[in-house]
Amino acid sequence: MFDRKEIRLLTLLTLVHFGLIVDFMIVMPLGPQLMRIFGIEPHQFSWLVSGYTLSAGTMGIIASLFLDFVNKRRALIFFLLGFAVSNFVCGIIRNFEMLVFARCLMGLFGGVVGSLIFSITSDRFEVERRSSAFGIVMTAHALAAILGLPICLFLATKFSWQTPFLLLATFSLIMVLVITRFLPEVFETVSQSKVKLPSLTRNQIFALLFMSLLVLGHFSINPFLFPSVIANAKVDESQLPTIYLVCGVVSIVASILFGWLSDRYGKKKIFTLALLLSIIPIYFVTNMKVLPFTLILTFVSLFFIVMTARMIPAMSLVTTLVSLEGRTSFLSLIASVQQLSAALAAYLSGLLVTKSASGHLLGFEKVGYIAVLFSATAFVVSFKLKPIEGNDL
Repeated sequence: MFDRKEIRLLTLLTLVHFGLIVDFMIVMPLGPQLMRIFGIEPHQFSWLVSGYTLSAGTMGIIASLFLDFVNKRRALIFFLLGFAVSNFVCGIIRNFEMLVFARCLMGLFGGVVGSLIFSITSDRFEVERRSSAFGIVMTAHALAAILGLPICLFLATKFSWQTPFLLLATFSLIMVLVITRFLPEVFETVSQSKVKLPSLTRNQIFALLFMSLLVLGHFSINPFLFPSVIANAKVDESQLPTIYLVCGVVSIVASILFGWLSDRYGKKKIFTLALLLSIIPIYFVTNMKVLPFTLILTFVSLFFIVMTARMIPAMSLVTTLVSLEGRTSFLSLIASVQQLSAALAAYLSGLLVTKSASGHLLGFEKVGYIAVLFSATAFVVSFKLKPIEGNDL
C-alpha cells in the first residue's frame, strides 16, 4: 500500500503527532500534584487546559491567513522548534502564572504543528489512500496513552512535575533535527501566484460546522469518562492502567483498520456506520453502574473504537472539500474549530456533572444524551458535504 519513502514520511509525522498528544494529555493527570505544589483551586487548574486550547484555536485562525503562502516543511520545522522551546520553558519555571503563560505559548505553536501534519499527509497521499494514511498518523493518540503518558507520569513521580516537559522538549528538538535531515519535499509546493487569501465556500462552512459538532459529541464525554469509571462503576484505581492499555491497543488496531475500510468502501459509508454504532457505547459509558470489570472494559474499549472509527473518515472527508491551493489554510481552520469545540465541550460537561456527598458523579447521563444529539446533528450535516476531489458521495 505504501512504499519505503511513504512509510518514512508517515513514521516521522506520527512521531511528531505523538509528541503533541502526550503534551496535551499529560497536564490532566498532573493536576493533583500541580494544585498541591502551587496551592491553586480546581478552577485555576482548568486555566492550564483551556489556555492551551484557546491559544491553539486562535493561532489556527491566524495561521490560515498565511500557511498556504509558505513552504510546509520549513513551517513545520519552525513551529515544532517553538513547541520544543515552550516545553523547555514549562520545565524550568517555578510559579503558576508563568506556567499558564507557557501553556498558552505552547498552544500557539502546537496547534499549527497539528494542522501541518494533516495538511502534509493530505498533499502527499491521493484521496484513494488518504484515510489509510490518516489512520496511521492517528495511531499517535493510542501510542501516547499506552506509552508516552505512563513514561511521563513515572518520571513526574520519580523526579518532579517539570521532568515530562523537559523530556518532551528534548524529544521535539530531536524530531526537528530528524525532520531537517530526513523529511524531503515529497509533497507538492503550491506556487504563491496560485494562492489567494482564504475565502470559505458554503460547502466548507458546513464542513466546519460538521467537525465542530463531531468534536462536541466526543469531547463532552472525555473529561468525566475515567472519573465516572471510578466513582460510578466502582473500578479500583489500580485497574486504570489495564483500561488505558487495552483501549490504546484497540485504538491502534481501529485506526489502521478503519482507515483501510474508508478507502476501500467509501469515507461517508464508514463514517455513517461508525457514527450510528457510536450511540450504543456513548449510552453505556455515560450511564455506568457497578458491573463486572470485563464488561466495563468492553464498554470503554468500544467507545474508543467507534470514536476512532468515525473521526478518521471524517477528517479524510473534509480534505476532499477543498483544492490543493487552499487546503493548508482550510485544515488550519478545521484544527482551530476542533480545539475551540473541545474547550466548549469540556465547559458544557462541567456545568452538567456534579459530585454527590458519597462521591457519585451525577448528571453524566445528561452529557451522554447531549453527545448523542451533537452526533446526530453532525450526521445530518454530513449530507451537505460535497467532495470536489474523488468520488466518495
